[in-house]
Amino acid sequence: MVEARVVKAMVDMHNQGMSLRQIGAFLTQVGVPTKKMGMGWHPETVRRILEIVRGSKKESITSELVEVSRNMK
Repeated sequence: MVEARVVKAMVDMHNQGMSLRQIGAFLTQVGVPTKKMGMGWHPETVRRILEIVRGSKKESITSELVEVSRNMK
């Protein structure tokens, strides 16, 4: 599960005009672990998380992520 502060940072970076690739590269560079402890953050993963937060997909997510989404509106 991605921590709420990482999700907020993703949204902030995207709102500042960073591309999905740039956000993924930054998260990888600073050592933010991926869900499966992979080699790094893929832009598609960043996109999916941003879509969930912005409510553009109907997916089952944890209450923590729902709360982050509500606080960002």
